[in-house]
Amino acid sequence: MKKKGWKQRKVHLIFDEKERTEFLTGQRKRNLERKMKKEVKIKAKLKQEKNRIKNSQKGTLQNLIQSQRGVPEVQHLLEPVTYDLPDHTVTVSHINNMDSINASAIINMDETLPTVSVPESRDEVEKLTEIIRDLKKKTIKTLQKSKAQGMAQDQQRKRDKQKAKRLRKIFEKNMKRSKKRHSKKYQK
Repeated sequence: MKKKGWKQRKVHLIFDEKERTEFLTGQRKRNLERKMKKEVKIKAKLKQEKNRIKNSQKGTLQNLIQSQRGVPEVQHLLEPVTYDLPDHTVTVSHINNMDSINASAIINMDETLPTVSVPESRDEVEKLTEIIRDLKKKTIKTLQKSKAQGMAQDQQRKRDKQKAKRLRKIFEKNMKRSKKRHSKKYQK
């Protein structure tokens, strides 16, 4: 008893010279297409990573700004009160906690930001700009550690290697030529 599934089916091959040459000569083109797709993908990932970091920074700055605003129910307690006594005058006012912030300290994104009042003096503004500068530095560090940035750096290293290889070949070819010319001159 023969199995019917094992019958040989006829295969028709059509030979097309144009398709063959396209396949043989198109390897470089296909490789370049693959590289371009990979570059686009890496650039998109970098852009997403930058946007994510930028949005987290925005949120952090908004939290900082909101923490600076006074609560209306307690605002009257923070206003300076002056008492005139017979011998002297006493003024009770709110003390900023900006003096307790170390300007050189790096602010961790996961920790809560210090609360500060609305900046009134130049020192307070400078300290706030220092905090913003620290946040920007943190953004750069986070971006440098990201996976997308690593992929982009790897791709750049590959391009640099290929360029160096091409230049080395050209240099060696030129050296061979010059040696050949030099030896011909002195053999005569």
